[in-house]
Amino acid sequence: MLNDPLLSLPAYHEPWRETGFRDENARMLVAATYKHREALLHRAPDVPVQGYQLLSAEQGPSGALTCGSLITLWQNSPICVGPCPCCKGIALAFAFGGKDDPWYVFGTCIECGSTR
Repeated sequence: MLNDPLLSLPAYHEPWRETGFRDENARMLVAATYKHREALLHRAPDVPVQGYQLLSAEQGPSGALTCGSLITLWQNSPICVGPCPCCKGIALAFAFGGKDDPWYVFGTCIECGSTR
């Protein structure tokens, strides 16, 4: 995994930090999305991946983060990918924002499950 092209993106100014928390469910979901990213990007780019109240197609767009958006962020934004501080595997963002900090990036390592 260390030779992955995503890790060659410029480093974000605030590196991923160890939190001491591991989330196996997030790791498995993000790892599967990453493994199948090309197929998802081409076949299911509009599938929502971040929980907002989802509207039906007749009601219009939901505002949810989609597979296509997330994968595109992984490929083009250094804030969304980085080396895991624990195992040096690939850490990927999977959710954004929060009550106190709308710019916060939530992520997990697809190797060890360490979360940010």
